Order: sequence, then structure tokens, then C-alpha cells
Amino acid sequence: MVSAGRTRARRGEGGRLAEEILFAAEALLVETGDEQAVTVRAVARRVGVTTPSVYLHYADKAALLDAVCLKVWGDLDERLTAATAGVTDPLDALRRCGMAYVRFGLDHPVQYRLLMMGRPLTHDERCAAGAAGAAAATTAARAALRQMSRAVQDCVDAGVFRGETRPLALSLWAAIHGCVSLLLSKPELDWPPVEDFVDHTVRMAGLGTALISRVAVPGGSYGSAAITTELDRTVDRLHHRQEQQ
Repeated sequence: MVSAGRTRARRGEGGRLAEEILFAAEALLVETGDEQAVTVRAVARRVGVTTPSVYLHYADKAALLDAVCLKVWGDLDERLTAATAGVTDPLDALRRCGMAYVRFGLDHPVQYRLLMMGRPLTHDERCAAGAAGAAAATTAARAALRQMSRAVQDCVDAGVFRGETRPLALSLWAAIHGCVSLLLSKPELDWPPVEDFVDHTVRMAGLGTALISRVAVPGGSYGSAAITTELDRTVDRLHHRQEQQ
């Protein structure tokens, strides 16, 4: 059954209806910024079909929301690939990758919150959601980590970073995810320009990783005075080398 105002889908057009439902749910989510507004009834009303028609394609509201959020996730791969295209310096590529990641999160705030900032499910909630429901956030996280690992691997291959790629990538991902999370959850704070804030954070994380991956610290840390002296000497040498080039 379909409601008045929409022509019944012909045989073989179920895929088109599923797409219309997905776009309608996405529009509701973006317009309201609230997943509570995306009900099966509201989506069906917007598309012009009955609620059972929606259930033919999506098991429940949770499955529909997962599909809406994952729909934009392919854009992350495209953005990070475009941001690093033609960049030969691995540390610069990592910086651009981090900037593109943050911009992606800010451009898709509701989807990012749902997939990357939601609270962990309890055991009972995971059982109720089923494998498909629990998989959406994991799929998004693995895709993000995969992209970050590629950029970090290039730095490891070039000798900029030392150590195993995965733990290095997790630490750097934590830095850029932190940027997105803070900018989305605390917009009222007096933030510097986003580009400056993110660029500084990514540079700080990248340079810090390059340093700490080379240092075996006896007893857990070096004294502040020793670190300050050695870093000042290193910076002076870098400036001198840059002037000679």
C-alpha cells in the first residue's frame, strides 16, 4: 500500500524506494540535528509511503539511522585521498590528512556524533541491537583508523616515525578526533580560527610523535631542563640547515 500522492513502485523499483527512504531520513536528520526526529513514521510521511513500506527495506529506526550515517562515510576516503594527492612529504601529508578529517567531521556533525561520539552500548543493548546495529559504529571507526594508518605508515617508511604503525596511528587519531569532538560539543568556547587550531594540533601531534618514537626514556621521563636545552639546540640546528638550503 502507498499513500495518496505517490505512485506505487513498479516491479524491480524497490531499490529506488530504498534510496528515497534513505535520502528522506538523511534530510530529516540534517534539518533537525536530532536523531529522535527521524522516526519511521516521519520518514514514511516525507516519502509518501506507509510505514510498512519502510520496514520492507530497513528493519527498524536504528538500522535506518545507521544507513544514513554510513552513507556519508565514503566521503571520508575521498576527502583524505584528495587532500594528500601529489604530496610527497609524508609529514605534510599527515598534516593535510588530519585537517581533512576534522573538516569532514564538522561538515557532518550529526552523523559524526552518532557514530564516533555515542556512549558505548551495554551488553544488553548490544544484544538488543544485534550484530548489524553494533557494526555501524565499528565500521566507521575502522575506516577512519585505516586511513590514519596509511598516512602514518608512510611516515614510518620514510623514517620520520619509528615503531609500530597501529599504536602510532591510534595516538594521532586520538588527537584529531579530539579536535572534532571538542569543536562539536563545546562550540560556545572562544576557539581560535578552526584552520589554525587544527593545524597547530596536528603539527604538535606529528612532531611530538616523531620525537617520542625515537626516545627510550629511563624512569619514565627526562627532566624539564634537559629537554628544554636539547630541544633548543635541535631547533637552532634546524634553522641553520634551513638557512643554508
